[in-house]
Amino acid sequence: VDATTGGAVEGAEIQALPTDARDPLALLFNVPGVAQASGYFGDAPPLSFNAINSLYTDYTLDGLDNNEGFLGGPRVEFPLGGLAREEALVNSYSASYGRSPSGIVNQLSRAGANETRGDLFAYYRPGRPFDALAKVPFGTDPGGLDVLRRQQEGFSRFHLGGGLSGPLVRDRSFASGAVEYSDENEDRVTSTARTAFVGTEERKKVKLFGRLDHGWSPTQTTTLRAAYSWVSRAGQGGGVVTPEADVTTRRIGSLTALTHRSTLGGGRASNTASLQLGTFRWYFPPSNSTLDRPQVTVLDSATAATQAVVGSSNFIFDESETQVQLRDVFEARWADDHTLRAGADLVRSWFELTGSNTNPNGAYTVFNDSGNPITPSGPLFSFEDLPSDVRVASYSIDANPAQVDLTQSLVGAFVEDRWRVTPSLVLIGGLRWDYDDLTSRGESSPDLDNFQPRLSFNWYATPRSVLRGGAGMYAGNFPYAIYSDAVQFGPDGNATVSFDSTTTPGAPAFGQGLTPEQLQQQTSLLPPREQRRTFARGLEQPMSYQATLGYQIQVGDDWAFSVDGVFSETRHLPRSFDLNAPRYTLVPGDTNAAAAKTTAFGDARRPVAPVNGSFRRLTTTESAGTARYWGLYLSARRRLSREWTVDANWVWSRARNDTEDINFNAAIGNDFAAEWADASNDRRHKVTLRSIYTVSG
Repeated sequence: VDATTGGAVEGAEIQALPTDARDPLALLFNVPGVAQASGYFGDAPPLSFNAINSLYTDYTLDGLDNNEGFLGGPRVEFPLGGLAREEALVNSYSASYGRSPSGIVNQLSRAGANETRGDLFAYYRPGRPFDALAKVPFGTDPGGLDVLRRQQEGFSRFHLGGGLSGPLVRDRSFASGAVEYSDENEDRVTSTARTAFVGTEERKKVKLFGRLDHGWSPTQTTTLRAAYSWVSRAGQGGGVVTPEADVTTRRIGSLTALTHRSTLGGGRASNTASLQLGTFRWYFPPSNSTLDRPQVTVLDSATAATQAVVGSSNFIFDESETQVQLRDVFEARWADDHTLRAGADLVRSWFELTGSNTNPNGAYTVFNDSGNPITPSGPLFSFEDLPSDVRVASYSIDANPAQVDLTQSLVGAFVEDRWRVTPSLVLIGGLRWDYDDLTSRGESSPDLDNFQPRLSFNWYATPRSVLRGGAGMYAGNFPYAIYSDAVQFGPDGNATVSFDSTTTPGAPAFGQGLTPEQLQQQTSLLPPREQRRTFARGLEQPMSYQATLGYQIQVGDDWAFSVDGVFSETRHLPRSFDLNAPRYTLVPGDTNAAAAKTTAFGDARRPVAPVNGSFRRLTTTESAGTARYWGLYLSARRRLSREWTVDANWVWSRARNDTEDINFNAAIGNDFAAEWADASNDRRHKVTLRSIYTVSG
């Protein structure tokens, strides 16, 4: 029906296809141009489009925003039973979709109908039986200390839920809902023989969805929809991290939307107005302790290998967001051959962030000396085992705890015409405009010229073949984190400093580290650190330039083939630029160029010499990164019988860039030209083979 590349998962497929943990997004891994992303943190968004960083994938629910604004990804994890359909829009998609230089995940919730339907499910996947306790060496303790641990049990899952839909008043009011609960335990597999203790991560999820539809008249309909998800991942230790020092991840999101649809002009036009409220909280409480004592890393004094991490967690991050979205879309048919769509929306978000990644009581690194050994009182090291006179290697603390409360506004508007030129040829032309007000913050000026023309065609060359293609521009917005980080780690923001043998003063005695209050009175004691300036080189929103050309054919009644060529170049991607970078250039043939350089070597070459209480690196976010993608999508479908089908996809692609992430730095100075290389999400070859056999009675 159009030139959009990507794919959809229809309602029947959602019910029939197997999914791990009933995750709807996992079904999209099969779509050409979409891949499971390689991210840089545990909660990185799961889908990469056209091999671009997954932070830029846009998620919508019923056409409204479902993005966690801080770093991207879905705000609400939607229950599978509440979905009517989901699709991945990769290239040449409508101007009604925006805010992404890569692609869109569009999920549609299920509405009730006159027929009452429901389902219940319960899954239990037991772990391995408890094995006998075995003695294994722990860490690299020179004394050959043995500890007890349970053999790895692997993985277990309990999953329960269901859904119900039907009429409240036949032909007038309808309801639909779904609920899921899951409880998982997974052993953390160690990567080296030095970390023999295998810990466990406990994961729990709750997903809720409810929807009410009411028809006031044949032309007026209102929908109230709510969705909620609660995710908790509690670490119970593993490797060198003892259970008392582990951390929990919690992500809690909600969406409540009110949508009113009006039919106008005897069915030739319609208007859809929506109001949505979204909330989100992402924070990291300790799993088995509190933050009233420091974190301590224990090093073997002979090898400097880490033996244990004890005390409390050392990850302070508590972010919350409240978002309001207003959206209106008007659609009308005119002159019989044209369908016009126009719309606009506004998204306003309020953020609160407490965090500097540092325990409020500091973090110590200490030595396990043979003359003053740390003797475990149980199978694992613990905070209580530390001698009061243990030798300290370093001490880190946030010298200036700060709360960062800021906002972000996104504005978008579009107009599009779908023109059926002939019964076999459709042209779709549109223009979209987007604005992210982060470009007006700090030292940047508003980026107001993000106009995005888009044109595509779909031509039935024969009754069983289609030639399609498109070209257009696609603007994205920035993760709020680039603004929050700039303020949080600016001259007046959080100041995480470390004291060791290279600083004056050096590392304090254990338990005697200066508090943030004491350090605020003695700024001359603060070692030089990284500080940030807010967009000192200006910002432009990411912009992707895309082109596609494809052909699809059905051969006989049982074969179908398609081929699509895709090109995308994305500019103005954010990255980190050092305004005080060392003036150092690699000399061709210098065999010592790649050797590690000392801090003093770099400091001597910086424009501004580092001093206590000031900065060493002075960074800013610039929007100068580029990513390029070429792809060839090949697919084939074969119907072997009425009950049996086979689908095969092969994506042959290449993705390169000179930046991978919002905090990506050049290896030497700011020489980003030297960073041009294959992207982390470059898959080169991606093959999917799926066969479905339906048993009919």
